[in-house]
Amino acid sequence: MQQINNKLILFLKKEDKTTTIKDKTGQHARVTGLWLKPAHHAAMKAVKTARMIKMRGLEGNINQGGKRQVTLIEAEVWRWLMTEMQADLPPQTRRANIMLTHVPLKNSKGKILQIGPCKIRIMGETKPCRQMEQALPGLKELMFDAWRGGAYGQIIEGGIISLNDSVQWIENENTAEL
Repeated sequence: MQQINNKLILFLKKEDKTTTIKDKTGQHARVTGLWLKPAHHAAMKAVKTARMIKMRGLEGNINQGGKRQVTLIEAEVWRWLMTEMQADLPPQTRRANIMLTHVPLKNSKGKILQIGPCKIRIMGETKPCRQMEQALPGLKELMFDAWRGGAYGQIIEGGIISLNDSVQWIENENTAEL
């Protein structure tokens, strides 16, 4: 089954209930940035790998437990925001943990995202905070609509993730046990 969007082509593999995400040129969805937040208001620390702990969060990250164990942003949205703002801030300014390319997060609440061996249940949209306005006046307002601030979720299957790991949506998975 093939669904064509103006940006992405999704391939549903019925045998393993996953959706492989590719753009029009055949590029696979993948992780393009990983950051840990060692403390509130501390600078984000770029890493090449991170350990996701089931129902806790990222090892070494201040946010542990609850619904917001990990935060995600789209590389394409960040580039669009910087173009609109005529700015060139690094993506860690957003203070998210994971940057993805070719993965639309808009309206993904309740879906399950697989990154490498790990699974994340998307719990909601990440709304921008005042730190975005401090970083660049007008950025918070521009990020506020259409999931431009990214998404947050719970880790339902842990493991190690790395830069360039593949990313896919899990379809129709029974999550009652997770």
